[in-house]
Amino acid sequence: MDNKEFLIKVIYEGKEGLNIRKEPNSTSKIMGQVYKGGVYTIVEVKNNWGKLKSGLGWINLNEKYVKRQ
Repeated sequence: MDNKEFLIKVIYEGKEGLNIRKEPNSTSKIMGQVYKGGVYTIVEVKNNWGKLKSGLGWINLNEKYVKRQ
């Protein structure tokens, strides 16, 4: 079985942080935030959104927000 997990580092500069969403879209409920410098494991990708290994939710994988490690 292919291991699809990978690490991302948050590069988003916003003071409020990058939103973690319940579903992989920008209109679903905000579950929390991640902040610049944080490194997280992504276990699934849908429509350029990455599912956090913690299970908390999804973050946008746009290159202006995160950088793949």
